[in-house]
Amino acid sequence: MKKIFLILLFIQVINVDAQTWSMLPNSPSSTSFRHDDLFFINKDTGWVCNVDGEIYRTLDSGITWTTQLNQPNTSFHCIGFKDFLYGWAGNLGLGR
Repeated sequence: MKKIFLILLFIQVINVDAQTWSMLPNSPSSTSFRHDDLFFINKDTGWVCNVDGEIYRTLDSGITWTTQLNQPNTSFHCIGFKDFLYGWAGNLGLGR
């Protein structure tokens, strides 16, 4: 029985590794190809920040994104929101 369980566990691990990610056509792009954090307040509304000083928002579960902030010389690394109006972004660099 133990041997069968280990074989099934091994097969499950192989299946998990076989999954791949793909870029959605309307996803926000980053010149450095790096988004550092993502935060959703519900299933539809969320934000993403990147090291290029950009923050994007989606209102439709990530199907479309709009630029909320573009602050050159700032590297955003974390983002969080209390509600739809109030949020915080942690950064490194010259931006405020």
